[in-house]
Amino acid sequence: MQTNKSLPSSPAALYLIPAIMSVIGLAHLPYGYYQLLRLVITGTAAYLAWRGFERGDWSIPAIFALVALLFNPLFPVHFEREQWAVVNVGVAALYLAAFILHRRQIHQK
Repeated sequence: MQTNKSLPSSPAALYLIPAIMSVIGLAHLPYGYYQLLRLVITGTAAYLAWRGFERGDWSIPAIFALVALLFNPLFPVHFEREQWAVVNVGVAALYLAAFILHRRQIHQK
């Protein structure tokens, strides 16, 4: 199986929407918002992990895989509100850092 090590441009929304939603999740919102947040984070984190693993990268994709497991809606992890606040800030920072790193790598080509 041949792997493509090029870095195709990912839509900025794959990084920015989850980051923004994570920050918004710091507010006291209805439970439905947090269910939607779990779906968005799980989906985008799993997709970004898969794309990274496909390129042969293991560092950031492994972190995204762990984030996908943490936010998965099928076997939810339960934390206190204060703990989720820390997780949400960390996840937002991860998405923003990955976005910046990805864009730098594309522009260096």
